[in-house]
Amino acid sequence: MKKIWSCDGGGVRGLLPLYIMLKQYGPDFRPLERYNLFAGTSAGALIAGCFAQGQILSDVIQLFENALPLIFRRNWSFPIFSKTKFSGAGIDRVLKELFGARCLGDLKRGLIVTTYSTRRRKPTYFKDTDDKDILIRDALRASMAAPVYFPWHSFQDPDGVKDTYTDGGVTGNNDPAMIAYNEARTFRQWEGQLILDSYGTGRYWHPGKHGEPWAILAKIFQAVLQPLFSGSSDNIQQALISQARTDMDLIYNRFNPVLPCDIGLDDVTQTDNLRIIAENYSNGF
Repeated sequence: MKKIWSCDGGGVRGLLPLYIMLKQYGPDFRPLERYNLFAGTSAGALIAGCFAQGQILSDVIQLFENALPLIFRRNWSFPIFSKTKFSGAGIDRVLKELFGARCLGDLKRGLIVTTYSTRRRKPTYFKDTDDKDILIRDALRASMAAPVYFPWHSFQDPDGVKDTYTDGGVTGNNDPAMIAYNEARTFRQWEGQLILDSYGTGRYWHPGKHGEPWAILAKIFQAVLQPLFSGSSDNIQQALISQARTDMDLIYNRFNPVLPCDIGLDDVTQTDNLRIIAENYSNGF
């Protein structure tokens, strides 16, 4: 039997699956002792990387809570002199401190993260098996380059090819669960029972407050990108439910609360609210 852990992107709402897991398993839970493969997009990629290198749940929660104000430190030159709301320097610092010069091949468990190659103009997946010599921090930063929020990420791979990447969620892969399933069955050729635990980062959208410079761009996000994020997750969920009827060895679990209020992807003041939402949701188990 093999087990997969998958997590959507969602900015600060990446705390939501962590708080849900806290209720499920407790603070000392070490995910690599339960799961064989971790998959993530954006914030989910960061969490997946931490789990794949062996960190316990409480440490990842503390890391995430402490890192958010640094990652989402406002770039005050936006939108006049800067193309992105945040500089990306906070993400770079956090990733360097967490992963240093370690490569994907150094991880203790399997990892796959989604991104999009602007050079090849197609979705790209960084994996511990095929991309052993790529720095973990480069793979995760590529997945976390959310448009408008952070700059795209460029780096040179071990073969000397330079490419620029943006957030994997823009191609409908914000929920990487189906990618993880295909990776397990097709590429890693895992047979027998397969448990896939897929964590979302909540469902809600609000275009922002009128009068703020961010509101116009937020409305563009609502009209163009948000349907990709939420709609694709719904489609992937339905596809995996259907797949479980064909693949009788697949056990698919989806955890994704409906948010009762507006929680922006960069609203670092919502930690307590996310914890309450997770507790209320977990009480229904």
